[in-house]
Amino acid sequence: MYQSHDAYTECGLGSCATSAIVDIVQSLGSSRNGGISGLFGAKITGGGAGGTVCVLGLRSAVNTFHQDVVDVYYTKHISSSSNSSNCNYPYVFVGSSIGADAFGIRYF
Repeated sequence: MYQSHDAYTECGLGSCATSAIVDIVQSLGSSRNGGISGLFGAKITGGGAGGTVCVLGLRSAVNTFHQDVVDVYYTKHISSSSNSSNCNYPYVFVGSSIGADAFGIRYF
């Protein structure tokens, strides 16, 4: 995931905000304080508008993600920013869907 994020950024399509979140996840690695954080990777994703980061982790790592990634990002990049009125606290979507596996593939 990190290599994919780096390649996207090298093309000039990344942003400082999404890279900051990826960097925080990467700095945690899969271990934290001698234990498992449950966060395994992150990359920018989305359909052209940017601003979305996909983080691969265990469902049990949601609290870790909020405390160690979202709160750190907010503290370092939004609350201390002079234009913080234009920034939002990151919204976290949890889970995934079964996508094409559930609905099949449509042929035209």
